Amino acid sequence: MDLTTWWRWNPIFEKTPEQWGLRGDAFLWQALAGFLETEPSPADPAGAKAQLSARLWNLLDPKGADSVRIDQFAHGGMSSGYVHKETWRARLEPLLLQNIDGEFAIADQRQQEFQAFQEIVMPFAEGMFLKSKLLSHTSLDSAQAEAVKSSISVDIRKVGDLVVPHLRLTDVSVAATETFSPTESFTCGQLSRLTWQQQPGVDPGRNLLILEHVCTVVSLRELVLQAHSGMEIVQLLWTRMRLAWITRAEDEKLTELGYKKNRPFPLVAYSEAGIKIFDHYRP
Repeated sequence: MDLTTWWRWNPIFEKTPEQWGLRGDAFLWQALAGFLETEPSPADPAGAKAQLSARLWNLLDPKGADSVRIDQFAHGGMSSGYVHKETWRARLEPLLLQNIDGEFAIADQRQQEFQAFQEIVMPFAEGMFLKSKLLSHTSLDSAQAEAVKSSISVDIRKVGDLVVPHLRLTDVSVAATETFSPTESFTCGQLSRLTWQQQPGVDPGRNLLILEHVCTVVSLRELVLQAHSGMEIVQLLWTRMRLAWITRAEDEKLTELGYKKNRPFPLVAYSEAGIKIFDHYRP
């Protein structure tokens, strides 16, 4: 098995800086993760670093003014939407490059985590692959084809139920954490282990939070339909599937921006909607 099968960009961005430069920096950090997770896995630290730096400075033209406003990341407050290039050169990019070294240093552990994921997901992945092949049969009418697609969507959701939070913690938006007052002592860490079935215990009526697929089920299904094997489906679910607790207001913002069902770059959509999942307060 290719060593790079264990690679995910998400852990690289989980360790955030103690201080940003300008307000847009946190949203660019998240969007950068969103662009990178759609790219091929790197073979080694040097490749990962080159990939990250190339994408970063493609988003941030190294020439011109040191402070650049990205309109999509303007969500209010002083310096709203502004990104500080020197902060990225001096602190943020070096931190991400350091995180890459740290991730490759624990490659054996990550490989074991991937194998545990593969063991549970492969039966579903093989089933989804066979169903995708069924769709190529011209004998299926539109209703039958829709039934097959719906079945693949169900499989994707069930994989989520199996691996989150048991093998992978749920992401939590900053606003979702802030929804609960400090006196309730319900932390981000606790939310990250909260399941949909347990939600009514802390959110009666499910009035405050929504558990959603960051890369939507529809988007994941389209990727599944393009896969050439069950193993390829395992790999794409490993790298692209994540669940997140967000607020109802955040969900409405995603819908308003046209991201209800399709998000080619899910974390970029989150940044555009003002949703942050990495930038949690660290005491």
